[in-house]
Amino acid sequence: MRVVLRGRSAEMTAAIGPLRRAVRTGRGGMLLVTGEPGIGKSALLAAVAGEAGTLGFRVGAAAVVRPAPGEADRAGGGHGVEALLVALRSGPDPLLSSGELAELSSLTPVLLADRAASLLADRAGASPVLVVVDDLQWAGPACLATLQALAGRLAGQPVVWALGSRRTSRDFLRGLGEAGPHGLHTHWVRPGPLAGPDVTALARDRLGHEPDGALRRMLAGSGGNPRLIVEVIEGLAQAAARGEPTDRIPSALVRTVRRFMTRLGQGPREVAEVAAVLGRPLSAGEACVLLPGQAEADVAGSIDRGIATGLLSESGHAVRVRFDLIREAIHGDLPPARRAGLHLRCGRYLAAAGDPRAAAGHAEA
Repeated sequence: MRVVLRGRSAEMTAAIGPLRRAVRTGRGGMLLVTGEPGIGKSALLAAVAGEAGTLGFRVGAAAVVRPAPGEADRAGGGHGVEALLVALRSGPDPLLSSGELAELSSLTPVLLADRAASLLADRAGASPVLVVVDDLQWAGPACLATLQALAGRLAGQPVVWALGSRRTSRDFLRGLGEAGPHGLHTHWVRPGPLAGPDVTALARDRLGHEPDGALRRMLAGSGGNPRLIVEVIEGLAQAAARGEPTDRIPSALVRTVRRFMTRLGQGPREVAEVAAVLGRPLSAGEACVLLPGQAEADVAGSIDRGIATGLLSESGHAVRVRFDLIREAIHGDLPPARRAGLHLRCGRYLAAAGDPRAAAGHAEA
């Protein structure tokens, strides 16, 4: 089944290139889809899988589950191998029989790669094969090594690997371009934010009408992130169905942001709260002044953590909450006393720094 994506025609054209090449040459390939959370990697991989079906591929797909605390250590670096096996057994026409899956599950990673390569080469002799594994940022090194070994062993067969990860392409599965004695054609696709017209079209698709002023303002604060866009649209549609106001950020999105902030830990959470209240790029020095309870090294670590999770983005020598919509959600969800205290602190700092106009804005908040 084909999946229609808004604003992704160029990415789709590039992503199906390895499929067409495999059909044309009978050789394998690799598609790596990388990008920030919510940017549409999984949707793009699903669309590629749908297109592969129309081209005569047998398709298997799965995603690596985020490990619970300590689980990755207990797996000895092998976390994610089970997702690869699920992919080979998934779909209406699985690549492996139940007996073959049981056999592979009992093997060490080295023997697993050897036996799986033999089985996939056999399947590829009848029709091209696509294996999709998403969320590889959660995979352990043994899983990544198994994928590298399989990709290299099958480079001369029409087997295409479509892999998704939040990691940048520079760090993601390093060395795949040189994997195997035959080499491997590797292609990266990095989806970017949706453009304004595509955001509007996506809203129209979901709602059946043009977005109104309040929704347009919220969508403008999404930064073109498809997951945020869909959460806002669906949240407001549900609010309207319940007879609730539709001119504010959906409560479901606020709860999602709240859970995320809780998982960050106290230091990064406080930096994000100050950045949300300040309302403009926040330098490390300013964060130290506005968070006197944190040591300078702790503030730097908190900023790094915020950037690594995608909550904060760099703006010159400062940071800001990555999406205005999330900044509004953080600001609005602060307890009133906490919010008032942070505004007072920011106002006093700005006044002392010689910016009375900005300080006045915090006095009025």
